[in-house]
Amino acid sequence: MLHEPINLLATARSANPVFVTATHALVNPTDIRRSDVEITIHSWDSNGAAAPNVSFHWRCRVYSVSIIL
Repeated sequence: MLHEPINLLATARSANPVFVTATHALVNPTDIRRSDVEITIHSWDSNGAAAPNVSFHWRCRVYSVSIIL
C-alpha cells in the first residue's frame, strides 16, 4: 500500500529558461491496495506560454507499507 507523504521533484533540462510544475495523486485512494501514483508535469516558458516537449529529470519517493498475512 502506498501512503502520503509523497515527495516529488522535477527539474527541467533546457538551454532556454523553462519552468515545470509537478503534481501527484494516489490512484484509487480509497482502495486498500493503493498501488500506483499518477504524476502530472506542466511546463511553460519565461513569458508564461506553454512549453511543449520539455525534457526533465524527476524523482519520487512514496511511503509504502507491506502487510504480510
